[in-house]
Amino acid sequence: MKKMKYRIGIIGMMLLYNVTMILFSLSFKLITDSLTSSVFSLFYRYIVITIIIVITQVVSYNFYIRLKNLYIQKSIQEIKIKIIEKLFAKKITEFHKKDTSEYISFLFNDLNMYEDNFISGKIELMEKISLFIMAALGIIYVYPPFLIIVLAVVGVAIFIPSFLSKKAAFYNDVLCRDNTETMGKLTEMFSGFNIIKAFSYGKGAAFECNEKIVTLEGDKKNCRNYMVFIQSFLMFLTTFLTLLVFILGGYLVIKNTLTVGALFALIQLLFYVTNPVIGVLTSVSKIKSVNTIREKMEQLFDDNCDRVGENLTFNHNIIAQNLCYKYENSEDYAVDNFNYTFLKGKKYLLVGENGSGKSTLIKLMAGLIPKERYTGKILYDDTDLEQIEEENFWSNVSFMEQLSFLFNKSIEENINIGSNSEKSDINVKEIENILDIQKIGIQRDGGINTTGENSISGGEKQKVVFVREMKKNPLIIFADEPDSALDINSSVNIMELFLQSKSTCIIISHRLDEKIAVKFDEILVMDHGKLGENGTYSDLMESKGQLYHIMQSKPQ
Repeated sequence: MKKMKYRIGIIGMMLLYNVTMILFSLSFKLITDSLTSSVFSLFYRYIVITIIIVITQVVSYNFYIRLKNLYIQKSIQEIKIKIIEKLFAKKITEFHKKDTSEYISFLFNDLNMYEDNFISGKIELMEKISLFIMAALGIIYVYPPFLIIVLAVVGVAIFIPSFLSKKAAFYNDVLCRDNTETMGKLTEMFSGFNIIKAFSYGKGAAFECNEKIVTLEGDKKNCRNYMVFIQSFLMFLTTFLTLLVFILGGYLVIKNTLTVGALFALIQLLFYVTNPVIGVLTSVSKIKSVNTIREKMEQLFDDNCDRVGENLTFNHNIIAQNLCYKYENSEDYAVDNFNYTFLKGKKYLLVGENGSGKSTLIKLMAGLIPKERYTGKILYDDTDLEQIEEENFWSNVSFMEQLSFLFNKSIEENINIGSNSEKSDINVKEIENILDIQKIGIQRDGGINTTGENSISGGEKQKVVFVREMKKNPLIIFADEPDSALDINSSVNIMELFLQSKSTCIIISHRLDEKIAVKFDEILVMDHGKLGENGTYSDLMESKGQLYHIMQSKPQ
């Protein structure tokens, strides 16, 4: 409703501003004619009228531009907010189908082009069309035969956009692609800054980034040059038509068919015809140039994120049936025909060599890999994982990744993120005490409010992430080396907390401490994507199979 009010206000002020421009041309005719006829009483009267017109013009223009800017701000703000909401409503697997740099590039590069070329372009198009119509009416009022020139200009205006806009759209598509690729490359290199420095790859990284930047800036130059070509052509057209009117008008003045004031008015009005034509051509080219961006946006808006699914019920087991998955461009399966039933409340330890499929397996079971990329089934109490509503699933499931992520917030805010802020602190203080969470803050002189991510160590991050996930009181916990950055005592404490919890735990760990491993209900040994063997620690060690050899190969 508010946007409709802005539109009405913009149109009203725009029309008033355009009317004053035409009236100024006509008043200039009257002033000139009163001078040439030496009727000074009319001259003074027309001067006063013209001053009123100019004041009205300035005021209406000010209001028009302010309303236009407000409308553009509200429109692009609404679009960006809607897109952000859509992005955060996506399923995890759908979100990760694109690189995050693509989303950022779309929000801050593509949408800036959309703002300038489409939203602003539509208003400019409306402004130029209304001015064109009013100027044409003014020409008819002053000297109707000159309407032929107006019609000729309209003919050119109809022909040229179809000829010029296709190439303009091509250049904009290239710029969108270059922006995305450049931002992706910069994001990649900045993320790997430490590695770049560690391996003295600074010059190589700079070369890769600069290569993208040079391509981007070169294509920007080509786009600007093409727009200059269009403007030069239209400038020639405008100058030619003005000269033509001046020649014909001068002839008519000599023949006493036109007054001098009428000639000046016609030249000014013709400018208000040709200039809008240039504006229309430019605006149409701009609007058409963002078709690809509009398609991306419509596709995002049409994406149905409100998928209805079943709530997670977990009273018995998780069944993995014939799971097979391989990464793109790989011939070997990361998970190869895996079958197993995980029972509720049990504690499972996944072990195996690097690349044996452990991490991939728990990602599959947690729904972090799209269904179309693997075969087999994952059932939670006979309900297919794909049928479970995602938000409900994650309110009952925790997943601890190898690389712990914290937001740029305080430690306390990281622990109480989202729905965690509403959950009870039962046992959380005890967990915090066991892991010395308070010490993390004390050592940084900021207490529990110390900002996370870059201000604490990797091990401290893992502790904070562990507390955050345990506060959910999850039914199921998937953990991928949750103790990899911890000291031995902290690692033992975390494993003990897993074992003492009521959750079903499926844990990956390379720290095969016998005192801890023996407490797990079952150990699964992964071997080249397959389930090599499974059983209790004692049974597997007694059989002297794969686990036995892994334990024997451990450094003492």
